[in-house]
Amino acid sequence: MKILTAALALIGSFSIVQTRELGSIESPDILFIGSYTYNYPEVDYQLKGIDKACKGESVSVLYKFLNTKNIDYNDEYKLKLKDRFSLLFEQNDFDGVIVSDDDGLDFVLTYYDDFFSKMPVIFQKINDKEKAIYAEQTYANICGITEAIDYETNIKFAQSLMPNAKKFNYIADDTKTGIGVEKSLLEAYNDLNLNLVINKIDTSKLTYDEICERLSAIDENDITFYTIFTNDGAGRFYPLNEILQF
Repeated sequence: MKILTAALALIGSFSIVQTRELGSIESPDILFIGSYTYNYPEVDYQLKGIDKACKGESVSVLYKFLNTKNIDYNDEYKLKLKDRFSLLFEQNDFDGVIVSDDDGLDFVLTYYDDFFSKMPVIFQKINDKEKAIYAEQTYANICGITEAIDYETNIKFAQSLMPNAKKFNYIADDTKTGIGVEKSLLEAYNDLNLNLVINKIDTSKLTYDEICERLSAIDENDITFYTIFTNDGAGRFYPLNEILQF
């Protein structure tokens, strides 16, 4: 996977990290912090990307996941994660960190002084571009790449398929990733100056039945974007295979 290959290449480059030069370390120990779980569909590609990038190199990678697709990523949970990572850092001496997705970057920034100030941190697959820019500009040892989706082209394509559309529906939630995706989507939508009624289906504020009702009410002639749907208003979390059944 090109994203992770690039991330590992960045870790070895002293030009973009100012705290430690990993190129001088014979066998660097890397910590990978994933926002989700091993069995989340896209994670398999990330792990294969790391394996490919490390092939033939003397690099040790320890994988840790925050499981935020199944557990509400709130302040209470962050403190529990902090306790776990405190023990992890007591028992290990890492030379660098790869962090994936928005919740992971948020965790790094929240506990930067506690764990991450002395080593290079590479982020990838970040949807909230503003937070990514903030991280790079604020901390000399943090850099990375965002998840760039060409929403403008996709919206134009959707409009060409649905020329009689009167509404622009989009499905989203209130997770860190959901907020970042929504910002990018609406930025692209506003740039196009479309004369459509915007209808947000915020799954984080609706029950299961309400979500079904809102989805069923969508006119087949209108444009609908699925961005992210992780949880509902009752606190229930949905795996991807279940979401696809709606």
